[in-house]
Amino acid sequence: GHSMGGRASMRAALLYPERVNAVMSIDAPATSFAHIPGYTDRTYALVKYFKEFDLSKFSRIEEIEDHMKEKFRVDDVALTRIMRNFNYSDQDGSQIVWRVNPQYLFDNIVSMYYFDYTETFEGPVKMLVGGISDRWKFEDFNERFPNIKQEDVISVPNTG
Repeated sequence: GHSMGGRASMRAALLYPERVNAVMSIDAPATSFAHIPGYTDRTYALVKYFKEFDLSKFSRIEEIEDHMKEKFRVDDVALTRIMRNFNYSDQDGSQIVWRVNPQYLFDNIVSMYYFDYTETFEGPVKMLVGGISDRWKFEDFNERFPNIKQEDVISVPNTG
């Protein structure tokens, strides 16, 4: 899985190791974010807002981007991540749709972002990470995936 999908694949492996043969994750940290002050509240508020967000009020994705800039005063990196979740409908391109299920995110955000430090997965693991990303550390992967070796974490230069 990539990004949140990578976290979802890691969570599945940690929660249901008997059902998972291997994990491949792309640019997803294997750490809990609970230690970052305010992260839980900000994340929950953002996901709650998305759950209740009325896409029918907008005719162009650029309008949503302007709204997000004003509403959340987020930096460009965060806004880019948010904007990846919108698309035009396949039928005629006149309707904006979610690429994710905001209700699912709202219902499961805690388990997606906060890993239990006692969970481990003993199967094979490969991680592809951005070379300039500061969101991952080998030690975090190694705590939860004890069979991972340094060569199983592939860093892509100038990405992240």
